[in-house]
Amino acid sequence: MPAPSPAPGATTGTSTVRPVLPDYAGGCIANLVPRLVTGTASSTDAPDWMPEVAEHARQIVLLVIDGLGWEQLRARAVLAPTLSAGAGIDRAITSIVPTTTAAALTSITTGRPPSGHGILGYRLADGDRILNMLRWTLGNGPLDDARRSVPVRAFQPIAPFPGSRHAVPVVSKFDFGGTGFTAAHLGDSPLFDYRVPSSLAVEVADRLDAGAPFVYAYYDGIDKVAHAYGFGPHYDAELTSVDRIVADVVATLPPGAVLLVTADHGQIEVGSRVELLGREAMAMITFFSGEGRFRWLHARSGSTGDLVELLEELRAAGVTIALCSNWSWDLARHLDHNEITRYFDIVICSAIVGYRKPHPSIFAALLTELETLHPQLDRSRVAFVGDDGRELRPVAQLAGEVMIVDRDLLDFVLLNVAIELRIGQLRRRRRGNQHPLHDEDDQNEDDEDDQDGLEVLTHTLRDPFTALL
Repeated sequence: MPAPSPAPGATTGTSTVRPVLPDYAGGCIANLVPRLVTGTASSTDAPDWMPEVAEHARQIVLLVIDGLGWEQLRARAVLAPTLSAGAGIDRAITSIVPTTTAAALTSITTGRPPSGHGILGYRLADGDRILNMLRWTLGNGPLDDARRSVPVRAFQPIAPFPGSRHAVPVVSKFDFGGTGFTAAHLGDSPLFDYRVPSSLAVEVADRLDAGAPFVYAYYDGIDKVAHAYGFGPHYDAELTSVDRIVADVVATLPPGAVLLVTADHGQIEVGSRVELLGREAMAMITFFSGEGRFRWLHARSGSTGDLVELLEELRAAGVTIALCSNWSWDLARHLDHNEITRYFDIVICSAIVGYRKPHPSIFAALLTELETLHPQLDRSRVAFVGDDGRELRPVAQLAGEVMIVDRDLLDFVLLNVAIELRIGQLRRRRRGNQHPLHDEDDQNEDDEDDQDGLEVLTHTLRDPFTALL
C-alpha cells in the first residue's frame, strides 16, 4: 500500500500526513472472508488488493498470523523467504479500529467492522464490571467465567464465515478450544486443534484431503513473542519458524489449492511515547476499559458538567453534533432542563420518529436531517458514536468528520478524540520503563500505573497484508 498521502491539518514533526484509516469499502481484513467463502474472489472484477491467483483456486486456506504486520515482514524479508515470495506481498491492506486481537479476529471471521459485531476492544464494560473478551471473564479469578452471566450468542450473534455453503473447518491451537471468545468469533465451526506448531500443516492437509473448499487456520506465536521480547533476536527467530510453518503448509497443498496469509494487525515500538491524563481529566473518570491503544473512559456520576465542556470543544473544532436517542416524547424538555440543547445541531427522538435503535429507519431519519443541514453531505464522512455497538450495526460502514453522538455521551466518554482535544493542556510524560510492545496479552496492563495512562497505538492499521502462496 502506498505511503499515507498529505492532508491539511494533520501534522507530524515538519511534515503533514494523512492518518491511516480502515478501508472498510476495500482492502481491509473485514472483507477477506466474505469474498473468499462466497467465491466472489474468483470473479473477473476482483479488487487489486486480492492476489489474482485466488481467481482460479478450487480450495483456499486462510492462515491468520497474529501480529505479523506487512512493514515488519518487509523489513525482515531475508528471514522469511517463503512469505516474501508470495503473490501480493508488494501491497498491504488495512486492519480495523481498534487494532486489537479480539476485535480484529471477529471482524475477519464475520466480515463486519467492530461496530457491526459488537466486540469493540479487549476489555468492555458490563455494568460496573469489566469483561475480558479473550478470556470471557469478569474479574481475574478462576471463578469469574462469564459465559453464564454474559451469554456469548446474545453478546455476539453474528455467524462466522457469512455466505459459506459448507461448515468451515478451523485449525487452531488446542488451548483455545471451548473458550468463550472462540464461540464468539467462530460460532459452531468444527475445530481441529494442534498442540505443537509443526502439527498445524498436518491438520490443514487433512482438511484439504477431506475436500473442504475453505479452511481457516490461526497461529499466535509472533504476537506472543513480540509482546514478551519486542523486536530483536527472539522476534527474528520466531519469524524464521513461522516461515517454515508456512512452507510446510504450501508443501501439502493439492493441485488447485492456494494458501492465503494475512494478519489481524501489525506491531510498532512504543517506547516512552505515552500520553498521560492529568488530574483534571482523571477526576471525571471512574474506570477504564479497552486497552492501551484505544481506551474507553467511563465517567463518574455527577461529572456531566465537565463532559459538557468537551462538547463545547467539539463545537469549537467545527464538528456538527447530532443526538439520536431512544427516549420518550419529552426528550426536548430534558435537554432544556439540563441546559444542553444548544450543543446539538439535530435531535432525533425514537418516540417521535416511531422507531428505536437499532432499527435502520431512525438512522435514516437522522441522515435525512443531516443532508438537509448539509446538502452536499458525503455519508461516508459521518461518524456514529455510542456505548452499544449492536445499536450501531445498521450504520457500521460510516465513519468520518460529522459526529452523531448518542445520549450516553453525557454520562460516558466514548471517544478518545474528545480527550485528545485537551491533551495539550493535560499532557505529562510517563516516567520509567515500559515494554515497547505493550498489548492485551500483557498482564501488567492491569496495574495501577497503567490505569493512569492514555497510551499511543501499539498496533498498526497499515500492517496487515495479503500474500498468496
